[in-house]
Amino acid sequence: MGSNESLMQGQRVVNGVPIIIAPDLPAGTISGVDASRIYSVIRDEVRVDVDESVYFTSDRIAVRTTMRMGFGFADPASIIKMTAAA
Repeated sequence: MGSNESLMQGQRVVNGVPIIIAPDLPAGTISGVDASRIYSVIRDEVRVDVDESVYFTSDRIAVRTTMRMGFGFADPASIIKMTAAA
């Protein structure tokens, strides 16, 4: 009781909050974002294309979806950046 030890092997947590590793950050840099302040924004209508002729030799259908989306941050002050001191 009261342990922050992860129940899933390999998952990293800080005070019970899961940490997601982003390989694009420079070494020694950590960014923190409050997940309740992030919004997913769909920019255009989602398009679904279905083509039954591609796989006419069997009972398969080719399906492709296209969507333009981005992420919005409601409160820029809730984003933090930490760097390790040399």
